[in-house]
Amino acid sequence: MVVVNEGMFPIFPVYVSDTEPKDKSSGKIWYKSSTKQTYIADGTIYNELISDNDFVIKATQQNMLNIKRNSIASGSNLNDYDEALVDIFTDSDGIDNTIDTGNTDARFNTDRYENKKSSTKQNLTSGDYYHTTATVIKTFNNINGLVEQVTNILGGSWHNATGYCYMRFYYDDATDDVSSTQSETDYNGISKTYVNPNPNKTVTQIEVYVWTSNGSNRVLERNTSFDYNYNDDCIVQTNALSIIADPVGVQIFCTNATTGNGSVDFDFKIGSNNWQTGNALNEKIVNSDTGSTITLKLNLNGSGAGNTAEASDYVVFLYY
Repeated sequence: MVVVNEGMFPIFPVYVSDTEPKDKSSGKIWYKSSTKQTYIADGTIYNELISDNDFVIKATQQNMLNIKRNSIASGSNLNDYDEALVDIFTDSDGIDNTIDTGNTDARFNTDRYENKKSSTKQNLTSGDYYHTTATVIKTFNNINGLVEQVTNILGGSWHNATGYCYMRFYYDDATDDVSSTQSETDYNGISKTYVNPNPNKTVTQIEVYVWTSNGSNRVLERNTSFDYNYNDDCIVQTNALSIIADPVGVQIFCTNATTGNGSVDFDFKIGSNNWQTGNALNEKIVNSDTGSTITLKLNLNGSGAGNTAEASDYVVFLYY
């Protein structure tokens, strides 16, 4: 089908078809309706028009933050600021690549940093068990973190008896749930994975259940292990950012969210001077240090279940 413009302007036909048009004259357009793809001819072949919105999205976000910066500045006690530095966390480096990921220990998640650290718990004990009903053989306590999955080695016996295993997850909201059951007949054991059905809930305890299809033959279980993310005091640190030298005042704005006892404050240093620590957001901090760079730490404070802090961006206001 050809879409035709019947107005007074030049007609540029758009071929709408699942089959590539024979007419490949330069500039001709083909819309493949089955895949919703658009092509343009170069005189020889049709080339797909690729739409990459990433730059537009980031530019829009930057513009939104600039509007936010101006709004904050006009209503703050720093509305006479002379310089402003802005970055937003569209990725772990920030849109302007100002984040020092080597000195940042907060966890990046999609479009923000969170006060979460990672650790591993494991029980490498190897055991032969003869239970014919699901029985707890290992327990992990005091986890208080987010767990995606548990792994172990599971085996059966020489006599083709099958070994079975699943994990029970206990959460901080007083609920619990179980993973899918894994099975294995290999005598030496095979690596198995048990996915937590509620990965966004804080896990407090995990129990390992095993049993065998034949009580005369063992089930093997060993090398139980999992990674977990837990709430702890974390930082997001920037690189040394070039500034007009020797500011006499600093103020930081940061879009943030907290729960429980979570909080956000900041440290900064000018040039190679000492860190000025524990400063409140949105307050003008008097500075007497000299230098032509500023380094920032956003402190995402909160240790233990329910105490979270996250940050999505920052604006540094400087005045002289």
